Amino acid sequence: MTISPVKNAQANVLDWFVTPNQKGMIYLYMGDYKKAEQSFDDPNWKAVSCFYSEDFKCAQKEFAKVADTTAIYNMAVSAGQDGRFKTARELYQGLLAIEPDNKAAKFNLEKVNKIIKEINDFNKGQLDEHPKPPSKAPPKEAKEIADGAKKKGIGIIPRST
Repeated sequence: MTISPVKNAQANVLDWFVTPNQKGMIYLYMGDYKKAEQSFDDPNWKAVSCFYSEDFKCAQKEFAKVADTTAIYNMAVSAGQDGRFKTARELYQGLLAIEPDNKAAKFNLEKVNKIIKEINDFNKGQLDEHPKPPSKAPPKEAKEIADGAKKKGIGIIPRST
């Protein structure tokens, strides 16, 4: 009886000598955020990897698993970076209900409220008595950006850069 080796078997040397979180940290420091995200077991570090790779929904989802006030703050920052300003506002308000003296959350809430007001004011200025029908429906996340005008505005939804 002969035993034949398994073809195409590959093992990463890192798998032998480091934990998944250590491997994720190596990838994070190397700037390979997607591999870091896939390697980390720790949801906080996985969320940081998602944030650095600008996958803000993933970051918000992973920070939600941590469930502490720092994670709530980071969830709000992630939502704001993704252009979901109403979600960010709700998270900052929730955090301030827990930590009323959180200066960073107060500062960011003021900024987010200002952005929402500017978007709402812009939408009100775009109202037309005879608007053209939209070429396509707005994305589902549109309700997370701002409150909007009483009539539907026509145009492109602004995104955070």
